[in-house]
Amino acid sequence: MSVLISQSVINYVEEENIPALKALLEKCKDVDERNECGQTPLMIAAEQGNLEIVKELIKNGANCNLEDLDNWTALISASKEGHVHVVEELLKCGADLEHRDMGGWTALMWACYKGRTEAVELLLSHGANPSVTGLVSVSGDAGQCHE
Repeated sequence: MSVLISQSVINYVEEENIPALKALLEKCKDVDERNECGQTPLMIAAEQGNLEIVKELIKNGANCNLEDLDNWTALISASKEGHVHVVEELLKCGADLEHRDMGGWTALMWACYKGRTEAVELLLSHGANPSVTGLVSVSGDAGQCHE
């Protein structure tokens, strides 16, 4: 039952169906279930930039520091896409600024690489280390589930 319900949570997040998501979260508290890439609903919502869903998932106990199969977190995805309000919400939730993906890249490095100036400024203002370097080039770092 948990897999069926949790898959619905992921589906509602992907569809950005907020009313259905809220109704389901009242019955199902397992908000950290994963898809085939190891992504949680919070990771998907962060990548989409849907602040309302991000807040709803966090309110219902989503862990903002989980990693997918490529060691990406919700913060890395939101930073890469330049979703500043989502980045800010994840930082309030305690997201790890210095977490590294499988290639050693941080949220700050991805935001810089993608030209997400506002996200870069926000991450730096929260203490992100601008002196870190990655282990591999960004082209080899995207992994199997990220573009």
